Amino acid sequence: MTFSKELNLPARLEELESLQALVEEFLDHEGYGPKICNQVSVVTEELFVNIARYAYNGNAGEALVRIGVERPFLTLQFEDAGKPFNPLDQPPPDTNASLEDRPIGGLGIFLTMKMMDEVHYERIDGKNCLTIRKKIEG
Repeated sequence: MTFSKELNLPARLEELESLQALVEEFLDHEGYGPKICNQVSVVTEELFVNIARYAYNGNAGEALVRIGVERPFLTLQFEDAGKPFNPLDQPPPDTNASLEDRPIGGLGIFLTMKMMDEVHYERIDGKNCLTIRKKIEG
């Protein structure tokens, strides 16, 4: 897959706005509607925040985010050199349990899997690589 845009940025919460701006600009340029834009925005935030908070155990690190279109899919890829972590190995959250009984975490990847059509994880050359794809009609 050839990506149209990529952004290499510090894995810090303060950088989320820059990432969201890049993704929003790309989606606007491609002409995607509000539903797709909202879904991609939510997923982008969830995945980047997880990298910023957990990948580097509070130490400095970077995240590389790529975005592109290969019809019929919109593809985003999130890469970090943090500790190995495959979010797809986590058990799904019990959405029927009360908030008090649920452990913290797990909803971000759950939402990602519900909103996107494909979610793949690989550990490549010491890096976590999570690729998400959304099928776009037309």
